[in-house]
Amino acid sequence: MLFLCLVAKLTYSQKEIHQNDLYAEMFGTPISIVSINYERQLQHSPGLGLLVGIGYYNYGSGVDDNMFSLPFGINYLIKLKGHEKSFIQLAMGATWSSEEGFKDPPVGRYATKDDFDNMFSYSIGAGFRQHLLNDKLMWRVDISYIVNKYRGFLFPGLSVGYRF
Repeated sequence: MLFLCLVAKLTYSQKEIHQNDLYAEMFGTPISIVSINYERQLQHSPGLGLLVGIGYYNYGSGVDDNMFSLPFGINYLIKLKGHEKSFIQLAMGATWSSEEGFKDPPVGRYATKDDFDNMFSYSIGAGFRQHLLNDKLMWRVDISYIVNKYRGFLFPGLSVGYRF
C-alpha cells in the first residue's frame, strides 16, 4: 500500500504543470526599462494566458524622473515540436503610461509637462520562450510592435522569472 501511494505521488508530481509566472522584463511591451509581471496560464497545459504588471522608466525627458506603466494582456504559447519546454509565444495587450515617453520631441525647444499625457499604447508581439530547471525557471526574448496615438515602433524585450 505504501508503495502504491509513493508511485502515485511521484507520477502526479512529474505531470505537475506550473500555471503561474512571476518575472522581470527589460524593455518589452510594458514600455519600460524594467517591469515586474505576473502571468497565469488558463489551462493545465501551455496555451492561453493572462498577464498584468507594473513598469518603471525614465528616458531623460527632464519632465518627470519617475514614470511608470501598467501593462496587461493575453498570450498564447505554442509548443515547439521535439522540444517539450520550448515555445513560440504570441501576445497582444495594452499598456497605460503615467507619462508618454515615446511622443516625438518638440522641435527647437525643451519638452514641458504640456508635451506629455497619460495614455494607452497597444501591442502585438512574438517571441521565443523556454521553461528550465524542472519547470521552475522561465526566460523569454521577444519583439513587439507598439502603437499609440502618436506613432508606432518595434520594441524588443527580455524576461527572466520564476514559475509556480
